[in-house]
Amino acid sequence: MMVKQVLNLGFLKILEHNSHAV
Repeated sequence: MMVKQVLNLGFLKILEHNSHAV
């Protein structure tokens, strides 16, 4: 896996978590 892919996945998870928290 590329580092960029890992960062993108982590970013998406953070966005998803924030959207659920709101």
